[in-house]
Amino acid sequence: MWRLWPKTRYKALREPSILYTSSFLGGDSPNRTHRINKVKGPFLLFYEHIYVIAVVTAVSVVAAFFVTASMEPAYRSQARCYVAAQSNTVSLTTEEGNIPTSPLLPTPNADFQDSMLGILQGADTRALVATRIEGRDSKWLEKNVEFGIDRFNLVVISAFDPDSKMALLMANEYLRAFQEKLDVTTRDQARERRTTFATGIKKADITLQDQQNQRVAFLRANGSIDFDAELNEVGTRQSQLESNLIQFATSIATAASRKVELAKQIEVRPSTIESASTTVNNPAAEQLQRNLGEVKRELASLRLTYMDEHPLILAKLQDVAVLEAEIASEDARILGTTTTTLDALSNDLESQLLNLELDEKGFVIKQQMAEAELAIVKERRLELSLKKAELDALDAEIRAVRTNLSNYRERMAELDVYMSRTSTFLQIPELPVEATEPYFPILWVNLLVAGILGITVGVGLVIVITNVRSYREAVLW
Repeated sequence: MWRLWPKTRYKALREPSILYTSSFLGGDSPNRTHRINKVKGPFLLFYEHIYVIAVVTAVSVVAAFFVTASMEPAYRSQARCYVAAQSNTVSLTTEEGNIPTSPLLPTPNADFQDSMLGILQGADTRALVATRIEGRDSKWLEKNVEFGIDRFNLVVISAFDPDSKMALLMANEYLRAFQEKLDVTTRDQARERRTTFATGIKKADITLQDQQNQRVAFLRANGSIDFDAELNEVGTRQSQLESNLIQFATSIATAASRKVELAKQIEVRPSTIESASTTVNNPAAEQLQRNLGEVKRELASLRLTYMDEHPLILAKLQDVAVLEAEIASEDARILGTTTTTLDALSNDLESQLLNLELDEKGFVIKQQMAEAELAIVKERRLELSLKKAELDALDAEIRAVRTNLSNYRERMAELDVYMSRTSTFLQIPELPVEATEPYFPILWVNLLVAGILGITVGVGLVIVITNVRSYREAVLW
């Protein structure tokens, strides 16, 4: 047995026109000459073996046809829905929430979309749909119903079934169950809120009745007076008394200063005045005149004996000067008899002083009475203020309860209007329809895929056959 060297074999494959001769045990054998066939191109190679590719492809297509024909067809019914991003509200007190500001479009919120898919894929939703469809249990629905979100943010419900009517029923029931889930959940929540408001209204009515009874009892206990009017009267009286006290204090101060002035005037004014008088010679002056005459006679007698510088002369001169000074200080005439009467001005001043003292005492008494009345008025005003504050607190509580009661009733009325509405949260732009053709298997797709696979397998088979043949021709034994 012989074989070519690797380089020689490669050259023989690349140059099939070269003729090679092998020898056995050193001997040449001209009958053992082999020529390597020339290597052909792929198209020529496939052309020569086209029957293989055609047979494999034909077998694949025929098999695909029979397999497709033997498969049970499945029909698809599809629905698209969404929940609007904008909430649909209703209000009885304002039109702001009732007027739409934008179209109802699908929400792009991924979490919200996942929540909707979670509701659709939930076991309770599946069980609800299964109870409404005869012959399809929950397990069948789990395998043959799909949910997703398309690129338009719409929830897609796809139901598959061998019966097109059953597929339509499944899609419709899932759509209805989804709609009921959303509406029932929301309406249950609204119903719970309405119950809460009803309870709040009942309690508020009881509280309001109790507070009104307290107010009536308070008014009866206080004589059903008008606190505002009486407070105004008491305030006016208090202001008047305070003004009177200021006037009394001013009058007392004025009377005191006037008393001081009158006392000074009375002090400098005599109580009586002379009405008639007579004058006589002053005896003291006459005696001094006689004494002066005697002293002068003695002085004249001494001058006859002594000089003027003599001490006796000087003494007499001094006595003369003293007597002359005394005479000069004495009036020659003095009052003899006088007649006096009371001073009218002084008497009037004393009368004014007495009147001022009486007025001052009256002002003090009035001041004391006004102060006592002012204390009573202030106490009454404080009492009225406290009672009015208590009444205002009761009125504020009543107003607050009435406001809450009005709000509760408005909210409950809105909930009643909402629960009476027939609109739904779920918007359905695409309702499911009955399929006229099966969704799968699709014959032409299966045949096309089978043809492509047959051609691929045929080409691969040709390549394998060619390689095996080349190998067998290259290996000589």
